[in-house]
Amino acid sequence: FSEEIKVPFVLSNKQHTYLVQMDVYDLKGIKVKTLGMNEYEAGLHSVNWNGEDESGNDVADGMYIVKLKVTGKYLPEFLKVIVNRNH
Repeated sequence: FSEEIKVPFVLSNKQHTYLVQMDVYDLKGIKVKTLGMNEYEAGLHSVNWNGEDESGNDVADGMYIVKLKVTGKYLPEFLKVIVNRNH
């Protein structure tokens, strides 16, 4: 796991700015990291995750779920990310 994971997202309404954050969860449902808590305008954006938790420690190998929260509400879509440092 030497690279950061780029998590893309699109915001479509050009008349708004959005408060966006991405939360990374392990498969037990425990939040391990919050990413990109910023305001964004409409368009294509991305946030990078370096595989670390909130304390700066590497997360364990395995699958993680990335959920996008826009203006306080989670979107129904999510992204599965696999961390594998052994390849």
